[in-house]
Amino acid sequence: MVPLGLDYFKGSTKAPVPQDPNNITDAEEQEAQRWEHEDVIAPCLLCQRLPDEISMDMDEYPTVKEQWDALTLLATPKTAHA
Repeated sequence: MVPLGLDYFKGSTKAPVPQDPNNITDAEEQEAQRWEHEDVIAPCLLCQRLPDEISMDMDEYPTVKEQWDALTLLATPKTAHA
């Protein structure tokens, strides 16, 4: 398994789309399962590093990219002020 990279946080890793939705190959199915697995792991890894009061608010964002963008908006003004 390839280590989970920042691609999920940047949104550059998209869910794989089968060439023929009516005839999905085993390889396409395995790739989709791998992507779904990593798509669940990425937000978990992110929330492990956040305070509880912030990580509980992340449930409203369905993807880790949306979570990351929300955190960036939240933290940028505080960083600029400091």
